Amino acid sequence: MAAASVAWELRGSTELVVTTAEVSTGTIERRIVASGTLAAIVAVEVRTQVSGTIESLNADFNSVVTAGQVLARLGAASVDAQLREAEAERSAAEADLSGAETAAGDARAKLSRAGALAAAKMIPGADFDAAKATLVEATADVAAAESAAARASAAVDRATAIRDQTIIRSPIDGIVVSRNVDVGQTVAATLESPALFTIASDLKHMRLKIDVDQVDVDGVHPGDAVTFEVAAYSSQTFRGTVAELGLQPAATAGATAVKHTMMIDVANVDEKLRPGQRVTVKFNGSRHDNVVRIPNSALSFRPPADILTAIAETEVPAIDAEDPAAAGELRQVWEYDGKQFIGITVRTGLSDDMWTELMSGSVNAGDFLATRAAFERRSRD
Repeated sequence: MAAASVAWELRGSTELVVTTAEVSTGTIERRIVASGTLAAIVAVEVRTQVSGTIESLNADFNSVVTAGQVLARLGAASVDAQLREAEAERSAAEADLSGAETAAGDARAKLSRAGALAAAKMIPGADFDAAKATLVEATADVAAAESAAARASAAVDRATAIRDQTIIRSPIDGIVVSRNVDVGQTVAATLESPALFTIASDLKHMRLKIDVDQVDVDGVHPGDAVTFEVAAYSSQTFRGTVAELGLQPAATAGATAVKHTMMIDVANVDEKLRPGQRVTVKFNGSRHDNVVRIPNSALSFRPPADILTAIAETEVPAIDAEDPAAAGELRQVWEYDGKQFIGITVRTGLSDDMWTELMSGSVNAGDFLATRAAFERRSRD
């Protein structure tokens, strides 16, 4: 960036020194910096389905687990007692069913004999009717006993299921990324209760989520490369690839700027990175080539009031009114002709760390714009 200084003698011992920078033609590439959080692509929270006290832990943070592996056990004394009671009731119901079936078989045999005797006119018809009623009653008793036995068996199944639920197992193959319980801790089977464990399916491939200002979204596409840094590895730069860019603005509480969610895929072959780590992401956004560029220092400059007074320049021009619908932002820059400051209204576009694109205004490449003005003591030759 070319710069120059213009000295204008104000009084015997001091002079006004105005520093300027040159307007140029070139490329502006917006460099975006955002923060985000690393997460596993697939992470499962393991909760308890029954309330109880943690009796033992079989997995810890960073444990590699397989689907079905025991992670923890709850105290099961009361559940075991309920299971034994249900099994005893089932045994009693099965015995009652066996007795009812025996009685029904006996009634069926007696009815058969009574039928033969009644056909031979050897017993009165009333005896045959009584035998028939006995079989009907015995058959009903069998049905009732079968129902009771089925209920008792279902109660055993429920008690067995509850007993199984006191054993906390991993639902997937993966690695434990968090353990939130200790032996002796009481846990409750409610939606508000925290997860006992969180298991990530694969930490060799992770995902990074960031929110990006809407003005920075243009120029970013899936497949673009990004770099990021993690505080735990301050000397190392990691890389990722833009996977998704949310089309709808993300809801951010208390934020005034409109933001979009960006998902970044991260290869983590050596598994250095861990879910939950905060990272700083850097990537390139919009790029405009061969544009007229104003130094950012010129856009931030405004002649100090004491200098304007000293050089008898009391009227400072305001920003000119232009078409409000035009693209870009209205700004003001200053030229210095050796005697006075001249304000120029410009409309600006894309910016990076050093330059801002000139979209319209009476400024051309090669012009010098003021970036600093101060009284300095004159040097003596």
